[in-house]
Amino acid sequence: MADWTFIQQGGDKKTLRLSKWSAPHGRARQKAVVTDGIELRQTKTYYPGNNKPTRHVFGHKLEDFELDGRFMDIEGGKGYAAAKTEEVKLFVADAQPVLITWGKLITGTGMLTKFSPGRESAGNVAWKLTVEVDEDFILDAASATQPEPEKLDDLTKALEDAIRDALGDKRKQKEITTFPPSLDLGLSDALDSLVSAVNTPVAMFGKMVDQVVDLERATMGSIKRLRAGLHQVKTSMLNLRAAYEDATGTSSLVSSSSGEQAAFAQRQCDTNASMVAALSALRQLDRACAVAERKKVASFWTARSGDTWESIAKAAAGSASKAAAIQEANAVTGLPVTGTKYVIPR
Repeated sequence: MADWTFIQQGGDKKTLRLSKWSAPHGRARQKAVVTDGIELRQTKTYYPGNNKPTRHVFGHKLEDFELDGRFMDIEGGKGYAAAKTEEVKLFVADAQPVLITWGKLITGTGMLTKFSPGRESAGNVAWKLTVEVDEDFILDAASATQPEPEKLDDLTKALEDAIRDALGDKRKQKEITTFPPSLDLGLSDALDSLVSAVNTPVAMFGKMVDQVVDLERATMGSIKRLRAGLHQVKTSMLNLRAAYEDATGTSSLVSSSSGEQAAFAQRQCDTNASMVAALSALRQLDRACAVAERKKVASFWTARSGDTWESIAKAAAGSASKAAAIQEANAVTGLPVTGTKYVIPR
């Protein structure tokens, strides 16, 4: 299971990672790990002489995350549970907005507002964590209402330019920036490895784009794969951005030269601006993909026990011959999974 990661967007920009046994708990078909729901903000008014209410909708709000888990010395050795508990308490006490990620399922922003540890013993602490969610990046991308005027080639070119600018080309390899000699201390190698982690999904995404060319004529499956590739690029970019911002704290401890510090800080500001531009280009391209994807959906079908692609195609699209098209639209192989909702393409 993927790690839960919370990265502060201000202050010391700490990172809190909950993984393995220390990750929020959940069991399939018994208890969800998280409920990431949505609720409309509305008022309902009954005007005189009208028994039908008038609704005024003011947008939506996202449900808070209520996570629970357990820290145990059996995982990290004696004192681990107490140390991890203190780490989370201090992290919440910082009162900083955070970037939230959980694999491919959750990406957004919010704030950790409450942490309740229940100490069963020195080495066993059950806990609950409240996360107030401000943005859901995946929802934002999917809820775009207007198609982007640019073509796929133009959007992709803008993204490639932004990423190239963010990664930089001032050092010999695919590295992000130059460091004054006294500030390097291994930062170069650490950032180089993260840049390589960005380059891999970027290269894979480029191959996907070459196969699509035009979103209007692309298959549903192709668009789904494009969006999955975009999400991988975005996650790697966010990780790189966080690591590079943290480098400033390290540099301030090892250099007494105000000139070097100023040069480093200026380059960091420039790089951060480029990162923001790259993330903006990612979201713009993802919105365009979301719009194209919705245009291709005719309806949805929730698979029942005994369903085959042919039976679904006959019932939902009028002909068993459309089974292959439905599989392609959902980018799946194998038999339909009971209870899973599948799109039926136009």
